[in-house]
Order: sequence, then structure tokens, then C-alpha cells
Amino acid sequence: MTLLGSLSLVDGPHDGDSYTDRPNYCSFYFKYYPSTLAPEIIDTAYFFIKFDKQGNNVGYAHWLYAGAEVNTWTKVTLSINYYNNETPDSVFVNFTSSLNRFVKSHESVSVHFLNAIGNELRVDKLELFNQVALPEEAENINEISIYPNPCKEDLNLIFNNNNPENLIYSIYDVTGKKIKGDAVRDTKISTRDLNSGFYILELTKNGYSVRQKFIVK
Repeated sequence: MTLLGSLSLVDGPHDGDSYTDRPNYCSFYFKYYPSTLAPEIIDTAYFFIKFDKQGNNVGYAHWLYAGAEVNTWTKVTLSINYYNNETPDSVFVNFTSSLNRFVKSHESVSVHFLNAIGNELRVDKLELFNQVALPEEAENINEISIYPNPCKEDLNLIFNNNNPENLIYSIYDVTGKKIKGDAVRDTKISTRDLNSGFYILELTKNGYSVRQKFIVK
């Protein structure tokens, strides 16, 4: 585990370091080596960054990886999500391998499989930056649109010639709590199990995430 700031078992990283900017992206390079002690067990790695103002969370980004070895330096680019227009006064950073029902962020992040002991996450060149144009690897996912909005039973995805392979969706309520998520297998996401109200759909592919608001009638 590597972090900037101290880590609480209850509600994630604390203390952090002074920081007074509002970047809209962060990026880093990683290599990942799963444990060889128990090949039948899936290993995970996790990154979380949050921005605070006077002790209150104003923005964050996070990334979860699970599975096979990554033995070449691979770039991850994430958009930073802000709750309001406040300028942060501190930043908190956390990298962790072997994530297993352990809180490191604004929500309880748990995985539904065991982690093996002995995996290794290597990280290099963490950067925070402001960029008007989207990174090249983010262009395709940013073009995905949804309809109807408001929806009732299903939320449809329009890929605009994009490949849905390796696309993951997550749905959050207005408090930031994750309600559901899975791999995108076709052009529909069922909303029949959601109560009426406002939600946020997060789409993640190859380390880049975008969010869109939608309403369930």
C-alpha cells in the first residue's frame, strides 16, 4: 500500500498534503503482477485520489483493476469528478494491491472474490492536469450517449461506432453510493430494480471513466 496522507479503516485516507488547484484529469503508469501462490484466486489493485476543502470532500477519482499480469508500463487516465465549485486545500492519494473488503475512499469498496498474498503493484509518474481536449484514449468512451432520459425500465447506450468491449458500468445515487455495476454486454442496462429518482451512470474503459446523469421515472 502506498499513500499520501494517513489511512483510516473506517472512512479512508486522512491528512493528505496541501494542494490548491482543480485539475480535471489525473494519470499514472502501472505494472501489475498477481500472486503465483494461488492461481485460482483473482487479485486486485486499486487507486483512489480525493480533494478536500476544510475537511469536506469536493472531488475524487478512482480505479480498480482485477486479473491478469500487466508486465509493460500501461497508462491510466481518469477524469476527476467534483461535487461543487470549491477549490481544494488538500489532496489525498492511495494505491493498494490485494483489495478485499477494505475502505479506502468515499464509499465502501469491496470485491466479491478472495485476493491472494504476494501480488505486486508498481506505479510511476502520477500527474494531475487541466486539459480542455480529451486525451486520445478517452475520445471513444466520451462519445457514448444514453437514451431515453428519463427512463423507466431500460437505459439504452449508443456507441457511435465505438467498441463496447471491456466497458464497465456503475450506477450511483445522488449521495455517491454505488447501487449496481457490471460489464456492459449489450446496448441496454436494466433500471427496473431502481426507485424513481436521479442517478449517475459511470462508464469505464481502459482506465478512463466518464459520468452521465439520468432519471428513473
